[in-house]
Amino acid sequence: MNYQAIPAKTAANWLSLFFVGITLGRFIAGFLTIKITSKHLMRAGSLAILAGSLLMILPLPSIFLMIGLILIGLGCAPIYPAMVHETPQRFGKTLSQSIIGFQMAFAGIGSMAMPLFFGFLTTKFSMSIYPYFLLISALLMIASTERINYSSKKG
Repeated sequence: MNYQAIPAKTAANWLSLFFVGITLGRFIAGFLTIKITSKHLMRAGSLAILAGSLLMILPLPSIFLMIGLILIGLGCAPIYPAMVHETPQRFGKTLSQSIIGFQMAFAGIGSMAMPLFFGFLTTKFSMSIYPYFLLISALLMIASTERINYSSKKG
């Protein structure tokens, strides 16, 4: 099935750019940690995911779908490492090992469950919900992360 008249082979090639974005983003984020805090890396990553999702949603030429995928990959890159790095500051050193264990467990569960959940959604709707799914996921992540940032400032 074609989405926005893009052949499946082209879409598959473009999707590989998402993983190129993650790889490049991890490389860049490693250097940015010298000057930028983990909280700022998480925010920047989340904003990149939002921007990429919006590029995929807006009625723009198809090249912007590819750019959106790259941006989403770049945005995903620093989030998980930054969250793990920020854990001792947010929850204290005594709890951090347990919390990091939970983070790793839920990352694995999410990696397993989200494709299944999204696949179910696409059978009920269509693949066109993909950018909206990413947008909603990014907004939920931003809301929960910022809530923890706010709570850790008060405590």
